[in-house]
Amino acid sequence: DVYIAKLRKYLKRDEDVEILNIHGEGFRLVVKNKEAQK
Repeated sequence: DVYIAKLRKYLKRDEDVEILNIHGEGFRLVVKNKEAQK
């Protein structure tokens, strides 16, 4: 999907953001909580 590829390219600078492909469902945007990692 072109839109997801553009989002991944834009968001790859931020290590706390990840786009997951869920088979049969779609995509999930995961944002890691920096406060929880401390």
